[in-house]
Amino acid sequence: MMVLDEAEIREHLAGMARAGAEPVDVIRWLRRELGGNFSEFTLTRYLVGVFDVPFVNVRRAAAWRELPYGAYLSDVEVNELLTPLVVKGGHVESR
Repeated sequence: MMVLDEAEIREHLAGMARAGAEPVDVIRWLRRELGGNFSEFTLTRYLVGVFDVPFVNVRRAAAWRELPYGAYLSDVEVNELLTPLVVKGGHVESR
């Protein structure tokens, strides 16, 4: 399996959003890609770094029931918190 670097991950996330992927699908892909390096911190860092989405909404979305630290939010609730996934400034912010 090819491991993507941070810039490639950001570009892929942006491409998914531009293609109309739902936020939960973007998060699922990120979790698969990062494997054991996935955490609430990396989720927040990537979503806030790539998308024009309120920080508080990303933090709340971390309570999605599919995440290891999640508890109760459904796919619909997470999608509502993070939709629309708008790429910042039309490009990906690099850090």
